[in-house]
Amino acid sequence: LFVCLVMGGRQCKPVVEPREAGRSLRPDQIEDVKTKFRELSAAGNLKSSITKDDLTKWLALEFLPKTHPFIIDRFYQLFDIDSNGTIEFAEFLVLAYLLVYGPEHHRLQLVFNLYDLDGTGKLTRKNFQKISSALVKIEDAKTSQGENMDKILKPFADLHTSTVFVHSSIDGLGQYMSFNEFRRYAVTSQMVHSILQSIRSGRHAFSREKYAKNNRYGPFEFISSSIGDNRDGDVKMKL
Repeated sequence: LFVCLVMGGRQCKPVVEPREAGRSLRPDQIEDVKTKFRELSAAGNLKSSITKDDLTKWLALEFLPKTHPFIIDRFYQLFDIDSNGTIEFAEFLVLAYLLVYGPEHHRLQLVFNLYDLDGTGKLTRKNFQKISSALVKIEDAKTSQGENMDKILKPFADLHTSTVFVHSSIDGLGQYMSFNEFRRYAVTSQMVHSILQSIRSGRHAFSREKYAKNNRYGPFEFISSSIGDNRDGDVKMKL
């Protein structure tokens, strides 16, 4: 199994493995991914890699505009599957599949992993609040006098977290949040809708083809993934 190290040195299983991502894309889509990888990589070839700085700048430009740097760094960690500090082609293929070509439920799983800072497969209140605060940029909020409002807003953030966990809980305890419970929360969550919508805004990042359909999907509506012959289906990673 492929694993990735996430914040705190814990492990997290990727939503999909490189082989699955490669087999799920059409040959023309893989060529688009290869072209973009060469464009972003240091040496301009598939055996090279993309630096963290270059990838996070591209993510911020194409998929996550006006997003807190902490969130962008967290996404980078999720895509750096072998945690070696750079993105190889196999990892970039997974990125392309999850952000653009794959079904919507995989994107929702990616957002769940965004919150799962311990990589345990369940969310703690502490990690949920940490990501939520970064998404709404609480630390950047200021009064009319220019004073930080993070201490003022923290009690409201605590209340929001407690309310979400209790209302989303299936077992009635509300101590942790599983993926199924997160799905319940995501139905009405403006934060989850916003991050998914932001990701969808980069749907042309690999190809400037103008699709007939727009990107107005709810968190549980699937985006059709194209399955076909794949010349690069044997992409492997050595971890």
